[in-house]
Amino acid sequence: MKKIFTNSHQLQSHSLFQLDGPDYFHLARVLRVKKGDQFIIGNPSAKEYRSVIAAINSSTITFSIQEEIRRTKNYQITLFFSLLK
Repeated sequence: MKKIFTNSHQLQSHSLFQLDGPDYFHLARVLRVKKGDQFIIGNPSAKEYRSVIAAINSSTITFSIQEEIRRTKNYQITLFFSLLK
């Protein structure tokens, strides 16, 4: 499943979301997405939503948001440095 990111804080579960501008051009013309393709949409507040393309017009793509994906942020990072000569 493909993942895209947007700067919009207006994403809510069980709603419609429209994408236009350069993101529209990239999805519609470069990736050639079709109606019914599934995506994960992320926003700046670290929330992710599972969505499906509902419609593709001449200047916008409309996503139907199905559900919010709950992710936990429990990352444990261990760094090791190599010995220098």
